[in-house]
Amino acid sequence: MFKNYFTWALLCLSGMAQACDMCGYSTAANFMGSLPQIQKSFIGLRYSHIKFTTEQLSIVPVIHSTKTINTSTSSDIWCRYAKNIKIQVLINIPFIQNKVWDNGVVSSVSGIGDATALFNYILVNSTQNKRLKHLWMLNAGIKIPTGKFQVLKNELLLNPNIQLGSGSFDLPISTLYSIRKNNISFQSEANYKLNTYNVNGYKFGNRWSCLAKLGYWFSLNKLLIIPSTSIILNATSDDKRRNTGVVNYTGGTSIQAVLGCDIYYKNISATLNIQKPIYEYLSNGNTHSNARVLLGVNYLF
Repeated sequence: MFKNYFTWALLCLSGMAQACDMCGYSTAANFMGSLPQIQKSFIGLRYSHIKFTTEQLSIVPVIHSTKTINTSTSSDIWCRYAKNIKIQVLINIPFIQNKVWDNGVVSSVSGIGDATALFNYILVNSTQNKRLKHLWMLNAGIKIPTGKFQVLKNELLLNPNIQLGSGSFDLPISTLYSIRKNNISFQSEANYKLNTYNVNGYKFGNRWSCLAKLGYWFSLNKLLIIPSTSIILNATSDDKRRNTGVVNYTGGTSIQAVLGCDIYYKNISATLNIQKPIYEYLSNGNTHSNARVLLGVNYLF
């Protein structure tokens, strides 16, 4: 049973860069854990929720601090088409809801976000080996500006960071390697996302992220269960405007500790993933994030 399920695949980088100018959404890489059996196509749903709080010191008219709360919820439809054992296509279409509470004023937008298409090439696949199983993948694709990025409120353009999409074509690339011996597995992954300017002359910061994950495989009746623990490192460069350069209070770095569990039953798989920041320096230290929750379910065919 284990050899049929052995796969560690790309968790595509989300196009999310939502919330206020000082927010840290652009550092939130969207890792979700194991994907279903590598030889099969699938269609699935996944859900994620993340919250940030920003405190900014102001001296006008007197010294005081202001607090902004930002949340983003993403409900994604994604699918994989496994043309053959070497080449696959992965498509993700998110439905996003962003909210910002700022001095008693609530701004919110919801709708389709930016879609992503990824092409996966499998360099090494020895998952049929009974003693030591390896998998090495290269992944590259494009994020397409299908989400609205010029939403108005009170006849004013909302901040680029709360918009549903970036308005730009962006290029995610990644590499992934995993190894498993008996019940113990280890996965490493490195991702980079190159962003471009949109028609408004705004460019979200380029992002990189790395993951190291340790898992344990065991069977319970007809279930395959894989609890895991991971460390994720994220870093995002500053946003830029074409005419004025760097945008203040953007970008940052973070380290996330992750506990997760993947469950497989016949043609169904489910995932639960909780990310908790153990270090972060977002928006010059003004922004702090809460734990992030990710859920997913897939049907294989």
